[in-house]
Amino acid sequence: MTEVVEIPEETLVPPVTENITTPVAPQNITENLTEEVSEEEIEVVAPLVENQTPVLNSLIPDLISPQNPGVTVTWTANATDVDLDPLLFRFFLNGPATNGAWEPKTEWISDNTWAWTTSSVDLGENQVKVQVRDEQHSGEDGFDGEYSSYFTLAEPKMNISGLVYEDKNGNGQADSGEALSGWTVQITKPDQSQVSVLTREDGSYSFQDLDAGSYTVAEILPAGWEAVTPEGGSHSLTLQNSDIRGLDFINKLVRYSISGRKYNDLNGNGAFDGEPGMEGWTIQLSQDGSVISTTTTEKDGSYRFAELSPGSYTVSEVEQTGWTRTAPSEGSYTVELKNGDVKDRDFGNHGSFAISGTSFLDSNGNGVRDEGESGQAGVAIQLSRDGSVINATTTQEDGSYSFRNLAPGTYSISQVAAEGITQIAPEGPWTVDIENADITGKDFANRGGLSISGQKYYDINGNGLQEEDEPGIPGGAVSLVLDGKVVANTTTDENGFYSFENVLPGTYSINDPVPAGLVITTSSTVTVTVKTVVVTNVNFGIRGSNSISGLKYEDLNSDGIRNSGEKGLAGWEMVLTGNTWYGKPLPTLTTTTDNNGNYKFERLLPGSYKVSETSRTGWTQTAPAGGSYSVVFDLGVPPREAKNNDFGNRLAAQSISGVKYNDINGNGARDPGEPGMAGWNINLEPAAGGCDQGCHH
Repeated sequence: MTEVVEIPEETLVPPVTENITTPVAPQNITENLTEEVSEEEIEVVAPLVENQTPVLNSLIPDLISPQNPGVTVTWTANATDVDLDPLLFRFFLNGPATNGAWEPKTEWISDNTWAWTTSSVDLGENQVKVQVRDEQHSGEDGFDGEYSSYFTLAEPKMNISGLVYEDKNGNGQADSGEALSGWTVQITKPDQSQVSVLTREDGSYSFQDLDAGSYTVAEILPAGWEAVTPEGGSHSLTLQNSDIRGLDFINKLVRYSISGRKYNDLNGNGAFDGEPGMEGWTIQLSQDGSVISTTTTEKDGSYRFAELSPGSYTVSEVEQTGWTRTAPSEGSYTVELKNGDVKDRDFGNHGSFAISGTSFLDSNGNGVRDEGESGQAGVAIQLSRDGSVINATTTQEDGSYSFRNLAPGTYSISQVAAEGITQIAPEGPWTVDIENADITGKDFANRGGLSISGQKYYDINGNGLQEEDEPGIPGGAVSLVLDGKVVANTTTDENGFYSFENVLPGTYSINDPVPAGLVITTSSTVTVTVKTVVVTNVNFGIRGSNSISGLKYEDLNSDGIRNSGEKGLAGWEMVLTGNTWYGKPLPTLTTTTDNNGNYKFERLLPGSYKVSETSRTGWTQTAPAGGSYSVVFDLGVPPREAKNNDFGNRLAAQSISGVKYNDINGNGARDPGEPGMAGWNINLEPAAGGCDQGCHH
């Protein structure tokens, strides 16, 4: 394809309007010197203007890639022809439907659009190409230019969903209370890979973003359950064009269970109020007066007798010395198993003693609570016995805690480690022996263990977001405020970073005072809630208010001064480099002159800058003498605009050359052996006619 070379407008010499002068006759042609020729008989030969080939600028679809197969995509080609010749277009397709080869989709047509109706055979990446011709240059089936674009067609994604439930009443429908949550449903994909999900609280499940194909969806049946529908507990299906809903699994319980918990009834009311479970207690299951099974409570106090047939059972606990039973009052439960599990057969007990203490902020780090050292609310405290946690609580507003209704024995009291709080004393948990009285004063001394950090940076574009090339600002003051009181101050390091260490959980304000002459682009105060994480990237953006401006002009007389009639030059790239007042180099900034040749760099920090231009071939800079301008903005003074930083350029001289030869065979091309012809006058004429150099009148 012929490459089109564009000549910038500014390098063209304006046409000169003159009459065309008759070329001088060749010297080897005999002239009738005695015959006079009138001016009217002189033939004027007009210059030939070469017809230009058309240029394709773009090929654009009316839909955004990717799309689903079946849509119609209209492609529009944009072409220009400086000679305004009629244009013809021809469209091609290269993709899955053409086996990766270019296939014409239209003949040569005057319409610059083509409607592509897609189908499943086009699934994948496609390439559309258009050719253009004006019938002035290329051969019978040739073209003057072409342009191509890519477009992708992808299959739609689909979903499979349904319910898993126990059909207690046998009506084949999911009624209230029949949902089975936490069940595993597994899908086998066409490639035999498998994915599993758990049913939600309402028994529902779903698999999303699936391709068309054959699938198997199956439920994983827990022990004691039987699949009713579908038989075997699996569905086989084919996804084609739409989602599949209502792919349900209906089950029935074959074996039943009895369950409950053993808990520390701290308030002694005989009811479970969310109190801690008790591990290791023995629970007995009896039938017809005989113990048929025993189990011990888990860490959370829970127990369960499973795989039970319908019938009548008795559940009881084995009591321990030092504990008083609070539930059930009669000491055991009678349970009738008929058509479902029996839950919440709970056993409550409590002791009669207490352990108490306080969690506090040890500001001086001496491990002892002194006057003015406040308690820490919401700190988790655990009570353990025989290596197992038997109770837990959180400290009150004043930092206090207590465990009540404890039986005699040896206990361990520990403060639960939490990010943001570092325990100073004791070094580990308290060990307490209860004999016949309450235990007090088991305190925990703490200090803060969190941090807040961020960066103060030069927001070059003023958008309030830190970007990769925007540097930090050193030496900036930052304050940490809690409840309206400044609790810490710091300054940013050489890269603009700051941090506050040993911070306690809480809600803080971070203030960023801005020096005179600078503008903050983010909020000057940021509120941060620190709980159990280290907070980072609390950043502050700052920009300057200084600016540098000037003009780019064509210096026709090369005197380095803009005179009347010397126009501004649009589209020239101007370059700004420099260092901030704190000595850090700034990223290079560029801008282009507007239609009048003006340019301006804005939002500049105090510092030293250099303004220069990007040179162009064919132009010579005439101003400034040093090739650039240096500008300094001082810190602490009102911002200003440095104006009149103007740049002058002139066009450099250029040349045109060629050969005058004797075209012996008259084919319009110089062949080997065709000699040059000396002494001929060659005229230089502007494109619009007239004679510029070398003309004879």
